[in-house]
Amino acid sequence: LTKTLTAFRSQMPRIVACLLFPGFELLDVAAPLELLGAVGQETLQFRYVTTTGGENVQSSLMEASGSGQGGPRLQADFEMAPDGAIRALGGGRNEDAIRPNVLFVPGGVGTRRLVSGDDEQGVLSWIADCVQHCEIVFSVCTGSWVLARAGVLDGLEATSNKAVLRLGQPQRDRPQVMWQASA
Repeated sequence: LTKTLTAFRSQMPRIVACLLFPGFELLDVAAPLELLGAVGQETLQFRYVTTTGGENVQSSLMEASGSGQGGPRLQADFEMAPDGAIRALGGGRNEDAIRPNVLFVPGGVGTRRLVSGDDEQGVLSWIADCVQHCEIVFSVCTGSWVLARAGVLDGLEATSNKAVLRLGQPQRDRPQVMWQASA
């Protein structure tokens, strides 16, 4: 990744679309973006993309505690647009949509809803479209399961949350991926 980011500097800036969905894991977003942020805004520009159409997307931070309150919210500034593009939230026009160069899918308990449903919000199909135009696609934790469910990891090695892999959920859901139990 470091070599790739260095190469990016000659073709600046790159748009990084970070997909936010209800129940995303806050640490899965914060840590990678903090690391990538060290490259500088002249190289990478981050866009928080909502799957729900609302600007504030609830993380899963408190969900595991059983408090029912959910965690902090992040404000999205973009939404999914046709053909894997993104547009400004709240009135952005399709003709003004931009294609991200990088797609980032975090994990979190909300991934279970994304992989178990019928893609009624079109998230999985949007990911499949978006990946076709991206130079880099990466995920953290169970975000790989979402990428797999979208069909973009078929034939590739991937890993995910170890507890989820021990249960065999991603392997049953998408056997076309060469799931790695240890990484």
